[in-house]
Amino acid sequence: MYHPMVYIFPDGQRFNYDQTIGMNMIKLGTTVVVAIVSWHVIEKPILRLKDRFAYHRSDKVGTPEES
Repeated sequence: MYHPMVYIFPDGQRFNYDQTIGMNMIKLGTTVVVAIVSWHVIEKPILRLKDRFAYHRSDKVGTPEES
């Protein structure tokens, strides 16, 4: 969700073939670091909450009713 903003932050541009390979590597590295931090700080804790909410799984999800 916010990873593309991190990629644009260093110089105000998205991936550009005219940029130096160094700038693109910095952008890529920063994006990977932000994704890893996001996983550990935001996404993984939210996924741990799944066990606290009850839900019932239907066996016939997405199949039409027979008449």
